[in-house]
Amino acid sequence: MQRIFQWILLIGGVAVFLSPSLLMAHTTFKKELGKKYPTMKISCSACHVDKKPKTQRNDFGKLFAKEFKGKDVSATFKSLKGDEKKKYEKEVMIPAFAAALKKIQKQKNKAGETYDALIKSGAMPGITKKEETTDKTE
Repeated sequence: MQRIFQWILLIGGVAVFLSPSLLMAHTTFKKELGKKYPTMKISCSACHVDKKPKTQRNDFGKLFAKEFKGKDVSATFKSLKGDEKKKYEKEVMIPAFAAALKKIQKQKNKAGETYDALIKSGAMPGITKKEETTDKTE
């Protein structure tokens, strides 16, 4: 029984070690969305269906997938190391995301509201307004 537990820990450790490179491409997109909407708190469920595999996207996420179709941005990012990875993120991924976001912001959801308006209002799943903090020392 102890041997099985050791194997489970080993496999789990390897998975944790490998997972940052798998998720980093999407973390880049999340950060960029946060920069565009600094008053909003962005979670992964802005594009992905909660508690489902990350391949399951909501309507907003499907629009991004459509914009990136055939570009293999995540696969390329995952294959790079060190400075090449940073350069690719800065010179390819971020500009590609910004261009896709610019198009998607203007598009309307099924209810006829633009995604830009939905994001700003905090009415989109996975995107909420950041809580304002007040300085009580004054």
